Amino acid sequence: MTRLARFTIVTAASLLTILGVSLAQAATLNRLAAQFRKFNGTEDSSIVTPTSGTPTTIYSKLVFAPADGVLYVAINATGDSHKGTAHLLPCQVNGINCTPGPTFSGSPFTGWINLQRVGATEDFHDNGIAYQWCAPVSAGFQFVTLKLASLLAATAVPGAAVFLEGENFTIDFEESPHCTLGSP
Repeated sequence: MTRLARFTIVTAASLLTILGVSLAQAATLNRLAAQFRKFNGTEDSSIVTPTSGTPTTIYSKLVFAPADGVLYVAINATGDSHKGTAHLLPCQVNGINCTPGPTFSGSPFTGWINLQRVGATEDFHDNGIAYQWCAPVSAGFQFVTLKLASLLAATAVPGAAVFLEGENFTIDFEESPHCTLGSP
């Protein structure tokens, strides 16, 4: 066997081994739900914070996870915020927050993400909102909910309100342990 033939065989075998390991580690993503709301001239709204009243439930869905793994829950929508407030959204699976704590961006509420905030008094109309959460789950039925609240209560800042319309929701499942706290 010539040197070139050996090099070709070794290179091909190495690439197949690497590709085989990569394919073996790849998990399949399964779409469990794809739904839309508020494409009918109406919108969801909230004038309360997570603790000053009852936030608006904007989505709820019972899905079945076929094995232990991860749910990926996503929202894409158009949003308005009035009087300098911001959209706050949490994801919960079976009543447990998908994310464990508050974020740096100004939301003091555990499990809520602060989206689309501008200046102290401005109104911000018809802008895209997109966010995705991951949540580790056990095999079985999972009840997913998304809610909407305002960073500022209308009782404290008259006119402070948040709105969503043109909402698209997806829930995907992956049989993997990939929803973990990341490092810098």
